[in-house]
Amino acid sequence: MRRALSSCFFLSGIAASIYAIDALRKLSFVFGSTTLALGLTLSIGLGGLALGALWATRWIDRVQQPARLFGTLHLALAVLFPVSILAMDPAADLYNLAARSHLERIAQPALLLVLLLPPVLLMGATTPLFLAAAFARRPRPGAPDRLARVAGGSLAIYIAGAALGALLAGFVLLPYAGLVLSALAAGLLDLACAGLVASAAGSVLALPQFAPAVAEPPAKRSGAVFAIAALSGFCALLYGFVWMRSLEPIAGTSAWSFASMFATLLLGFAFGLALSALLAPKAHYPGLALALTNVLAGFLVAGGIYLLPLMPRWLVALYGQMGQPLPLFLLAQAVLCGLAIFPPAAALGATLPLAIRCLEGERRASTAARLYSIATLAAVAGALVCGVALIPLIGLRGALMLGIALNAAIAAIAAVSAPAGLTPWTGPRRWVVGAAMAAIALAPLFAARAWAPRVFATGVYSGARSISELAPVSHFEIVQRSAVQDYREDFGSTVVVNSVGSARLLWVDGATQDETLTAQVLMANLPGVFGRPLHDAFVGYLGSGTTAAVLAQQPLSSIRVVEPQPAVIAAARRFRNLVSDSRVGIETADPRVALAASPVESFDLIVCDDPPLWTPAGAKMTTREMYSIARTRLRKSGIFAQTVPTRRLSLAAIQSVLRTFTTAFPEVLVLATAKDQGELVLFGSSVPLRVNWDQSGRIRTDPTAASGRGLLMSRMLFGTREARETAGNATENSDGNGIVEFDSLANLYRELSHENSRALLAHAANPWDLMDGVPALEARRETLIELAMADIVSGDLNRASRSAADLRSSGNTYDADRLTGDVLYASDHRDEAVALWMKCIAERPDDLHVRQRLTAYYRLLRPEQRPKEYEGWVVSLAGIANSGAR
Repeated sequence: MRRALSSCFFLSGIAASIYAIDALRKLSFVFGSTTLALGLTLSIGLGGLALGALWATRWIDRVQQPARLFGTLHLALAVLFPVSILAMDPAADLYNLAARSHLERIAQPALLLVLLLPPVLLMGATTPLFLAAAFARRPRPGAPDRLARVAGGSLAIYIAGAALGALLAGFVLLPYAGLVLSALAAGLLDLACAGLVASAAGSVLALPQFAPAVAEPPAKRSGAVFAIAALSGFCALLYGFVWMRSLEPIAGTSAWSFASMFATLLLGFAFGLALSALLAPKAHYPGLALALTNVLAGFLVAGGIYLLPLMPRWLVALYGQMGQPLPLFLLAQAVLCGLAIFPPAAALGATLPLAIRCLEGERRASTAARLYSIATLAAVAGALVCGVALIPLIGLRGALMLGIALNAAIAAIAAVSAPAGLTPWTGPRRWVVGAAMAAIALAPLFAARAWAPRVFATGVYSGARSISELAPVSHFEIVQRSAVQDYREDFGSTVVVNSVGSARLLWVDGATQDETLTAQVLMANLPGVFGRPLHDAFVGYLGSGTTAAVLAQQPLSSIRVVEPQPAVIAAARRFRNLVSDSRVGIETADPRVALAASPVESFDLIVCDDPPLWTPAGAKMTTREMYSIARTRLRKSGIFAQTVPTRRLSLAAIQSVLRTFTTAFPEVLVLATAKDQGELVLFGSSVPLRVNWDQSGRIRTDPTAASGRGLLMSRMLFGTREARETAGNATENSDGNGIVEFDSLANLYRELSHENSRALLAHAANPWDLMDGVPALEARRETLIELAMADIVSGDLNRASRSAADLRSSGNTYDADRLTGDVLYASDHRDEAVALWMKCIAERPDDLHVRQRLTAYYRLLRPEQRPKEYEGWVVSLAGIANSGAR
């Protein structure tokens, strides 16, 4: 019976963790990832667990068959889990409707209560019921010791199951089964729990029977013990939240990173509970052990602060030693991060069984459940107070210092207030010992290492491979020499602005936001040449402000910029001064949620400059649901524009993006940035997207390039037909399946730009077919030359050959021969290329372009193989170089 119950409790923990991760993920689609949304979700979710446990403690001592009721609740949870997840889609529509009426502040908590409270209340009630079933209702001598062992061991089993559930949800269920099937899996696990209980304890469908209340002699409770449980719970999630936030720039903000760090935190609690459950019954002085445990927790936190600056180097060294396969490296990364997370979590996990031992005379399971409930409620407060108030006010390090101070307070309370006989000291000596304990526990406040903002600008999570292969020592030396111009921490992100030489970079949770400047300039500039009026624009995600600044140079009436993190908005002012432009309004909100809450047909232009695809924030912007929202918020001739980094996406994932995009938008235009840069710029509309010839001459294609039609045309990859052909029958990317997000994660340390570029260029459109107002062939000679040269650089030799053929048709034989030579050389037909170049140099001896090509070719040959003109070419090119240097 007990083994069956323990198995049920383990499965219950797995199911609860899967549901929690699924719910957090789904609710981020509905309400966004802002401070308010996450805070409300955590408070209602964790608070519901604690309230459910407190509710159950009022009557569990009178339940005659607690095991059956435990199974009955899991039978209900098997239905409530999936239903709650499925109900979040209609809840999103209700929330958007309320937001348009400016009632979102009321609608959000109301909907969260409806969606989350029923399952989490029942989930919380299962813990006291399990304790009641596991702990004999008829007390016997030594019952307090046994209660500590049973409660600690049971909770360790439950939390260990939750750790496994986090790993299963993040690494298996969500990537391979999707969101809905993952929720169904949680329901099936609860159904299995109900089945196990039914087989061991009888029917789980019968109504519970309650015994009449029996008066029991009052126990010698200590209010100090309950205070210790509350403070320990507060510290537990405070430390957990701060360490996970501190490690995000090193370990990443992906679903896999969150799952591994969350699992490590839970395993720490489980280990501490299990060890304490084993040792607490044997402790002669549990009050002293409780005090020493919290002293130890403070020192372990201080040790983690010392380790934090070393972790980026260790992470890169780990990758250099292990490399692929990726799962093994991620496991090693979790162990590395666990050096900071696991030890204090284990110390605080040991608190509960010791606290139960200090409640002399208590023999009821409801007492352990009440302590657990109080600790959970305090943990909710710890997470919320930490995220909403402490981090913005005193920072991550300050929050850890506060936790150490609270551990000192717990140690003092335990030493002074433990019941007689549970500490080796009595009388006034308790106060002396309590003061000494507090003084020792406060020592880490003065010895802890200073915070190092540069740690958060190392980029090691996404750049581990390149740093390892190039020069790890040089990389970290450059980071160390960089000047930190701004450093900010808030609930959801850590933001650093640093300068390396003349370059200034914005880092958000360890990912630089300035990797896509070319794509940003293209995305913001090109809508102006589609020949349609543009008045109102929406910009999702601010970043360094490049996109919004380029849009502000155009004759738009209003530009609404939405960024979820206040720290990013503050840091972006160091890059762009957008405040002085009255047309630009910047607000703190989730871009997708803000767009969904906007009235239909609100904008002429929607531009999304997304975070990396391996982050949940970036991945949810390339889904079917996002594109559906965007299309309905565009006016009839409106344009949607978005950058999609593809260097870490497989071709199948790129096809999924294109399939999803072309399904949502009837007309599309796809541009590619420079060769192997690995970025696509997508434009979608309900009316054809054709570039106007006359207006295209003024378009910049990157931050430094001059205007040029040929250069712009070389970026034009697909029209609607080619995009659909390339997408084929790929599966659409959705919130539920997360194809793009998890593919980007799986390929995080692979460089796929070159491979993808070759595959995509095979379907490239003729850019002339995507333009309006094109003049006769003779009038586009300069553009053809520029286009051909740009296509050769980007590797599109077919289009370059076509441009050379057009030049020949227009009568420009010389440039056609010269460019054909470039194409032949790039395709390894070097002898034919040199023959054409020699023909050109004979016709125009002063052509520097041809001289450079021939000089580079003959430099690789022996002197006797070089033509007599070679030395003259070298001298003339050297003279030009020296003249330019002067």
